[in-house]
Amino acid sequence: MKKYHKHADQFQRISETLSILNRVKGSMQSLVPKINHLNQLLPPGEQLEPLSLKSQLLEPDMDENQGNQ
Repeated sequence: MKKYHKHADQFQRISETLSILNRVKGSMQSLVPKINHLNQLLPPGEQLEPLSLKSQLLEPDMDENQGNQ
């Protein structure tokens, strides 16, 4: 029974962490268009590259995949 409680507690902590990460992701996704809009208001010589939230952990870079083949 102790193992069950240990796993249930661990699952609860993981679920809470996932919920927090999803809220952070949503906040970041809503900020990107605002940041890009502010960037476009800058003079052309001072603008940065458009910001993107491409997930480096979940979506492997195509260049890395091609190098491993």
